[in-house]
Amino acid sequence: MKKWLALIMAGGMGLVLLAACGDGEEIEGAFAEEHGEIIEETLNPESQEEAMAETEQGMEQMPESVREPEPNLVDMTMEECKELAASYLEKGMVKKGRDVLELCWMRYGDVESFQKLQNMVVNAAEESEAIREKAGVLLQNLELEEYRSEAAAVISEPEWVQIMMPRLLEGKRSYYLEDQNSGTTMLWQVGYCGSEETDTSVWYLSGSNVIFLRRFQDFLLMVQTERSDEGVYQGAFDAWSCDGKTGTVLHQTGTLQSGLLNGAFTAQIHEGDEETDLFALWLSRENLVYTAYQGDFQSDGTTAVKQLGKKEKKGLKGTQEGMDQIIYAYTEDEKNFLFRNVPEGTDVTEAPFEATLLGLRDLLEWAPYEPAEQEDQNSSDSGEDRMIRISDVEVRVFGGNLEWFDGMKWRTLGAVAEYVSRDPLSGYTGRQSEVPEEENAVGTWGAFCRRAWEPVR
Repeated sequence: MKKWLALIMAGGMGLVLLAACGDGEEIEGAFAEEHGEIIEETLNPESQEEAMAETEQGMEQMPESVREPEPNLVDMTMEECKELAASYLEKGMVKKGRDVLELCWMRYGDVESFQKLQNMVVNAAEESEAIREKAGVLLQNLELEEYRSEAAAVISEPEWVQIMMPRLLEGKRSYYLEDQNSGTTMLWQVGYCGSEETDTSVWYLSGSNVIFLRRFQDFLLMVQTERSDEGVYQGAFDAWSCDGKTGTVLHQTGTLQSGLLNGAFTAQIHEGDEETDLFALWLSRENLVYTAYQGDFQSDGTTAVKQLGKKEKKGLKGTQEGMDQIIYAYTEDEKNFLFRNVPEGTDVTEAPFEATLLGLRDLLEWAPYEPAEQEDQNSSDSGEDRMIRISDVEVRVFGGNLEWFDGMKWRTLGAVAEYVSRDPLSGYTGRQSEVPEEENAVGTWGAFCRRAWEPVR
């Protein structure tokens, strides 16, 4: 008796599996328990032939992209993976193309694939639920002024990088998310700067307004400014930065023109002297005591304040060997000043102050697109019922996820770690110390062995 599974779309995330098994056999287990109800049904030879005919007819009516079995990435060579990625990208399947390129890098160390990944920006609408959910919270916080400080908490959570970089330990991933209701766009990039150092940059765009948020090690930065139609920073800016390693906070305000500082400039500094909880420092930044500095910049971005001679700058804290210092702001009494290290011999007119000196990164370039395929892991590809042979069903662990194959494509059930965490027996590591002495299995087995093998006296 041949066995079949019918995959039925039940709306939303619902997945119901119907098993028809002859001779009273049953299909049981965690798979059925997790994803649907098991129902028995016996097919006679005539009904089997009808089912086969209906299935074949339904397959012929399916689009070619659905009818063709999904490639098995596990068995692919590097060149086959690269060809598949190129095919996906050509069809506008950006996420699928990125995922295959990540496989090329992780499995084969293909540098060309890695380099392509660094420039890819994926529409978060076609990403996993975990990525969409976390990005949605971040977007909501940035949209409301009273919650913007909380946005820093989202990208500071321990699971943030794990969710946004679920597989790679090198390079970066870039995303964008559009809010159709408000007309805003959020771009973000998450990656590694070293073996363990992570860096997150976020750009929130609303018309010409920009909010830039960055978290790097024990450093938090938020800059609010504007951008031109060409994406160049310009307009008034307000920049906050906190250093958890020293407890120092810097607040800078002024104006940007074509990406350069221009006109009046103010810097307020709270000098820290010890390591501090970064987020606590961030939340209390507006209530600290600051020292104010004033500066001025010309239209070409160079500082307009007076410079001191080498003797007067000798012994300054923060100077570097082989470097000169360009002063750009003074306290009101001119006893203290802020300076920038530049290569020795650099003239003031050769050192314009760019927006990047505020901590801003160039606006991430992205090309908006509509996902070519809105994939629902728990629905049939054609939107209609179709029969699946039990003999075609396979299960595997791939990329940290538990997946099953329905004869056409691999479907993700979720992270293996998540299933392990829900195992009711995962906490069992043995209870030998709790076994009554007279019932101790080890002792009883040892005694039995001795009785069995000792010679009879």
